[in-house]
Amino acid sequence: MDERRFSRLFPSELEHKIFALLGLLDLTRTALVCRRFRDMSQSLLFRHIAYAYWSAHFDDKGDPVQKLLHNWHKAIFCILDDVTLGRHVRFLKVYVGQLKPMSADELHTVWSSMPGLIALSLDGLIPDGQDLGLRNIDFPRLQRLRIDTPDRCIDFLQRHLSRLQHLVVDITKIPLNSATSLVHYEGPYSVLTQLLPDGAPTHSLKSCALFGPRFPSTLAPLARYRNLRYLKITRNGAYPAMILGMIMNCPPFTGVTSLSIWFRTGYMNPETTSTDPPCEWSQLMRPFPAARYIVLTLEYNVVEEWGLAWAEEISETCKDARVIVLSDCGFKRAGPGFDWVADSSAEKAIDASLNPRVVDAISR
Repeated sequence: MDERRFSRLFPSELEHKIFALLGLLDLTRTALVCRRFRDMSQSLLFRHIAYAYWSAHFDDKGDPVQKLLHNWHKAIFCILDDVTLGRHVRFLKVYVGQLKPMSADELHTVWSSMPGLIALSLDGLIPDGQDLGLRNIDFPRLQRLRIDTPDRCIDFLQRHLSRLQHLVVDITKIPLNSATSLVHYEGPYSVLTQLLPDGAPTHSLKSCALFGPRFPSTLAPLARYRNLRYLKITRNGAYPAMILGMIMNCPPFTGVTSLSIWFRTGYMNPETTSTDPPCEWSQLMRPFPAARYIVLTLEYNVVEEWGLAWAEEISETCKDARVIVLSDCGFKRAGPGFDWVADSSAEKAIDASLNPRVVDAISR
């Protein structure tokens, strides 16, 4: 057999496209074939590191098979053994507790090896005395960040605020710099007012998820963000009277097409049902006439019969509504003038890009 037939150059761009279709387990095997395959496999294996990762591949019959890899976050320890691997990392999601085996100096070495990092999610509380080694670390390409204990690494957060487009942060007692490039925000309202003070540009913010324990007296300042498409009031919830107070004097949120509110109505009893809505739907929905996707979480069961009636009431104000989810009861319709129908998968029809995660749990 003529060996020259096997020495023809294969377009590298096409090779990369083919390798990008492989799952994690397949890439670990192709990395063993040759140096060229190893380099391409490693760039994909270490591009996205998360503590829970779906690996997808096809079986002998061609059917897709998914397997959850709980320990994929351990790839970060491989970087400590070979820091050249860090140059491939673009997306990193890890529980803070999973970093305990590494010293502050070791973590500093790992962070320093990732100049191309775009998204970082440090989930969980940073305990007293734990040093994550983030001193003087600057990720020049970082755009998306989650920190659940910002006071433990405030200097690191401050260094990156000006270039962040996506921030998930918990409450902090330390004043923060402005972050006028924010597109997606999740956190306390008090922090948001520091990041986007009065006079800041109002064109960038597209999604905002607010959580307690404290809520503002009014959401009127948010209405000036004309590109705001997604608004959520979540975590710990808020009582109906509190929510109505926050929106009572608000001008219309003309751009908000996706709305999510968690009502706090008292102790949740799974046996409890109610035929009374937590508030007048027309009052609640008045500031959101353009809402198409509406998710309202109540702390009691909603009888499907009444849920349908409530959906019809809500759509009298939100005339373009397509999806309404009331706790576990979902309803869909084709458009204005069409009847609402119960649909247990209605929430899946909501555009997830309106409220993305800092690091998506993508399959590979």
